[in-house]
Amino acid sequence: MSDSAIITFALIAAVAGIGYGLYLAMWVFKLDAGNAKMQEIAKAIQEGAGAYMNRQYKTVGYVAAGLFVILAAAGAVSDKFGLLTAVGFLVGASASALAGYVGMIIAVRANVRTAQAAHNGLNAALVVAFRGGAVTGLLLIGLGLLAITGFYTIAESMAGQEKAIHALLSLIAGSSFRVCTGRWRDLYQGCRRRSRLGRQSGGRDSGRRSTEPGGHRGYVGDNVGDCAGMAADLFETYAVTTVAAMVLAFTMFKGATV
Repeated sequence: MSDSAIITFALIAAVAGIGYGLYLAMWVFKLDAGNAKMQEIAKAIQEGAGAYMNRQYKTVGYVAAGLFVILAAAGAVSDKFGLLTAVGFLVGASASALAGYVGMIIAVRANVRTAQAAHNGLNAALVVAFRGGAVTGLLLIGLGLLAITGFYTIAESMAGQEKAIHALLSLIAGSSFRVCTGRWRDLYQGCRRRSRLGRQSGGRDSGRRSTEPGGHRGYVGDNVGDCAGMAADLFETYAVTTVAAMVLAFTMFKGATV
């Protein structure tokens, strides 16, 4: 099978995965979201999740923009860097961020529909939950395959195979960027959570903890962050393992097709 046929197949598979993921998303969004009280709670969670993600991504975006400039400027010092490397980093970071955002959007909308479907039995709720989770999986894998294949194809046509492979390394660095910042967020929130639990167990009766609205907000926020972080984490894992196989093949069989 020729290189062009392999790349075409990968692009078709990526588009098909994204397309089916969008189809499942539309299927989930059309389901009953429950009564007015359920929708009120779900809307509050969605608004809070959106605000959280927008604030975090705004900060991460500033840092990513700075790294983009540094990578591009470093091309004056070494031919391993430059605009192509910087663009690869930007593509990886953007795709990872999009995967995280998709994970959050789907999770905070599928949960209330799963709860409503549970009124019709466990199997109905399981179908909604499974398809809601499949949306995130299909979209992040489709995005990963599309980003890697599309960027490699363009980079190879512009700068050759070797430089395209080097640029792919910056793409996976970009895909890891959102995950690394998320780990710092996890550390910070973990310290806050343990501090809060320590105060509750030391000064309050355990039977009163679940009635405090502040505690619920904290755990909802943790779960929203986990949904987005897990999607970005899986995207990074997929991108890293795929590019690692390409780099290994290029290193072992240099001069052959990747």
